[in-house]
Amino acid sequence: MASTKRTISEVLFENEEMPMNECEDDCLSETSQIFIENDIEAMEFFKDFDDCLSETSQVFRENAIEDLEAIAMGDSDVLSETSQLFNDNEIDGIDDCLNDFDDDDLPQIGSGFENQPGPSTRGPAFLENVSSENLDNAVIVDETNRRVNQRYNAEEVTFRARIEEEKIPPRLQRTPLVAAVEAVRALFSLLILRCTQNLRPSDLIRFCFMAIGLERPVSTVLMPVSDVTVERIVAPIMRVLQSYKKLKLKDGVNVDIIIIHRDICAGGNRRIINIETDRLKKRSVLSIPTDKEGLCCAKAILYALAHLENDRAAISSMKDRRRPALLNRARILHNDAGVPLGPCSYSEIRTFEDFLDIQIVVISSESLNKVSYKGRDRERRINLWLHNGHYDVIKSLKGFYGSDNYCEPCEKPFMNLEDHRCQFVCPICLRKDCLPGHPQRCSDCDRLCRSSSCFEWHKATSGKRQKSLCDKMYQCRNCGKVVLRRICPMNMHKCGTSRCPSCKQFVNVSEHRCFLEIVSPKMPSDKLIFFDFETDQSSGTHEVNFAVAQYSNGEETIFRGYTACQEFCAWLFTPIHKGYTAIAHNMKGFDGQFVMAWLLEQGIAPSVIPNGSKLMSIGHPTLRITLIDSFNFLPMSLSKLPGCFGLSELKKGPNTMSGAMRDEFLKWKWHSGTGRIANQMWIYSHRRCCHEFRKQFLEITDVDPICYVIIASACMATYRYKHIQKNSVAMVPQP
Repeated sequence: MASTKRTISEVLFENEEMPMNECEDDCLSETSQIFIENDIEAMEFFKDFDDCLSETSQVFRENAIEDLEAIAMGDSDVLSETSQLFNDNEIDGIDDCLNDFDDDDLPQIGSGFENQPGPSTRGPAFLENVSSENLDNAVIVDETNRRVNQRYNAEEVTFRARIEEEKIPPRLQRTPLVAAVEAVRALFSLLILRCTQNLRPSDLIRFCFMAIGLERPVSTVLMPVSDVTVERIVAPIMRVLQSYKKLKLKDGVNVDIIIIHRDICAGGNRRIINIETDRLKKRSVLSIPTDKEGLCCAKAILYALAHLENDRAAISSMKDRRRPALLNRARILHNDAGVPLGPCSYSEIRTFEDFLDIQIVVISSESLNKVSYKGRDRERRINLWLHNGHYDVIKSLKGFYGSDNYCEPCEKPFMNLEDHRCQFVCPICLRKDCLPGHPQRCSDCDRLCRSSSCFEWHKATSGKRQKSLCDKMYQCRNCGKVVLRRICPMNMHKCGTSRCPSCKQFVNVSEHRCFLEIVSPKMPSDKLIFFDFETDQSSGTHEVNFAVAQYSNGEETIFRGYTACQEFCAWLFTPIHKGYTAIAHNMKGFDGQFVMAWLLEQGIAPSVIPNGSKLMSIGHPTLRITLIDSFNFLPMSLSKLPGCFGLSELKKGPNTMSGAMRDEFLKWKWHSGTGRIANQMWIYSHRRCCHEFRKQFLEITDVDPICYVIIASACMATYRYKHIQKNSVAMVPQP
């Protein structure tokens, strides 16, 4: 009997050390309360199972001891007939059996047939497919914050998921979360479905679980969307909930979802955008620390040589910035080469080349990140990057330029092999070391290869190339012209023809007569930023000391101080603004000049549409960010824009106040540290008026004027899209 009691105790009690012989209620676990309706019946139950049983335990009245022992041992074959109703379908059997009882009398439900002991509970257990069906209606997801994540250089959006208590299913309201595992899984499955619908696999996401009663929130790691699973989110939360067994879903549960929208090229190959950040972030650049003696050139040469020769011991010692190993070696190099200590010019670099017998190539930001110095060819070559008088190491030229290929003989980066033409490489296989041999003609592309090796290389698909050079181009034996297959397939080629820019057909230019075709307009985009600068000219030179920018939704960013222009440009030209259009009033004659100067300092050659000394448009070549002037569409002063569009509420401001009141107001604004209120009011007025102009133009023409540079180009796009008649406007034949 004692062994039977111990076995039953393991099933009925959460605490194995809880006594069975003492009959005080305080010594009984909550699990045993299922069988107690009064103290006397509970005492009789634990003394002798054949005596009077409580009303709740009548299910096990026949062969009670055998059933309990079978439950404890997990053997369902010896159960009595009364208990067999649980055997075929455990969950359904429990539910059917307990329907006869009041839920308030059943603080715990369980079949006893689980292979693993379930979590302890303090309320009714959650039954799958019973309470989760209405959970979707109870979850509300709202956006709470949107900002730029400086670490990942990307947009970060935070959502908060809250649960409306009145919409939670009744059974789930009383169930502790630690027991409602399926409910927690259903909750996060729902959140994953809602929050990841429009995300890229490369975007990052994190879930932060909060509830009243938790000492601190439970957060998952920041992971790519492609790696998100329900188990990875639920597992750490359930581990913490084991210590909070009374926590329920209705007790103020919130989940914060942090999403970081990373651009597809984020972290990958791209050109230099911002020197100060890219020299530290790009894996193709090895940054060299500065020093008071100005020995960055010698340090860069030594560090580049260690990487070129893969000297791991030297790299480890020189990489440790807590020790002066790199600086000491630079001093030794200066002394051995006979170069005075201090900053180095190209003449000192030439001395280092002769002493170390290496070729040094310097790429300078002042030369738009092109080669500014190149020593004579030697077996070993290193590349240095000169910017703002400081030298860094370029480990990979392809990574530095964000290209798939780089031609060292002509010092040009390029993406596709077939698009590069160079006098230093073989025109067939595009190798530098292709030697003439026995010529061999290819039957597929009809090109005459220099040798069998040349033939094999032009057929090869090594590396990331999925197509060989033979698959990408061919040569016409009659006219000798080399043609790209993607432009003109071999079966469409006709000698003496070229592609018409209007009808896109391959025609004889001298005989072709063509007309202007209907052209669809550019797709409208809400990726707009409105900005304005304020300058100080007390020194005789305009210096930007205040900048304000607003998104199309009115979200505002302010930059103060004499570094405002640099901070604004560093904020604007980031991957999160890829494809945006920045608009300023009189950009071509004022604001754009400061932006242009910053781009040139970064070694970037922007695409520009000039009009004399004015800049009608500035385009970033990598990020496809365009700066345009709203004055080209609305040729009037900012003060007249609200009246032009009937926005009378924008006219009201300090200028409408009386003299004394206006002076008092402006004095208060300047004293409070927000003296740039005029600029903020103008940018607000500018944004509202541009939106109104764009809205009306779109409604009338179905053409977005902001996608073009001037009002005339927007009108021409409207004409080419909606008004031009087919075969009505002839094109001038090319000579």
